[in-house]
Amino acid sequence: MTGLQEDGLTGLATRRCSTRAGPCMLGTLTAEFKLGVDTVRVSAHIGIALGQVAADAPALLGRARAAMAEQRRSGAQGIRLA
Repeated sequence: MTGLQEDGLTGLATRRCSTRAGPCMLGTLTAEFKLGVDTVRVSAHIGIALGQVAADAPALLGRARAAMAEQRRSGAQGIRLA
């Protein structure tokens, strides 16, 4: 069992599943909401890195951060897979 599965993220260890999960996360994070009389909009940049074993956690986190930074530099909210 991988660290991803132990953390309750079973099935996200494939590119296809991560590609589908990313837009769901983005949609949840960027939904408009009312704050008093104002409408608040939040933008998000998401980096996703895939790996095989939990021991890769520091490397995966570094790759996910780099992917997120690359997406941020693109100027558009969105998701980048590493």
